[in-house]
Amino acid sequence: MRCVVTKLLGWLCLWLFAVCVVVHVLTFVPSVPISMGSTWPLHVLTLAACGVMVVFMNRLQRSRNTARELDTLGRWRTSQQKSRETFAEIRAITPRGLYLAQTALGMYLVINFVVFIALMGSGSPEFSGGKFYLSNHGHVIREITESEFHRYEAYEVRGFSGHWMFFAMIPAVYFLVVEERLKEKYRREDGGDEDRSSGAVV
Repeated sequence: MRCVVTKLLGWLCLWLFAVCVVVHVLTFVPSVPISMGSTWPLHVLTLAACGVMVVFMNRLQRSRNTARELDTLGRWRTSQQKSRETFAEIRAITPRGLYLAQTALGMYLVINFVVFIALMGSGSPEFSGGKFYLSNHGHVIREITESEFHRYEAYEVRGFSGHWMFFAMIPAVYFLVVEERLKEKYRREDGGDEDRSSGAVV
């Protein structure tokens, strides 16, 4: 049953990633009005997707047949060690093509955000009193035209959607590819530990 849930989550995250890509591309089309007001649910959904992924990762760690009888400090240390090991394992078992795609998207995220900061000029578009402004925390930087206003709105969405794409892709890859490989790896390792323990007892 959990395998079905994992795959369903994976496909939902993949759908979310595709929507984020479409939204990001639309910010480069001047004739398409787009703003944070109409796209903010993607921000919430990508954060939720990553949160669910973390929950599943923690549950998978706790299901292992190790460190059952440690004290509180011992459990904390083991948890930290497991987290580091898990991320290393995820990197190792992620298909090379997907890992390179994630790396490339991460690099694009950084470049896109730097360009976003440069384009926005430390301000954000606002409409008040029938006029369009570029402002920073209530301080008006300058008055802008309506076309500039829509362009700056698109810049805002472009800056955020670069992050949305990345944080939708990560859980999509985890749920569709990585988790099942991790579970299989853990089953082999835990099974081997049990066989060695049985042999030692005999």
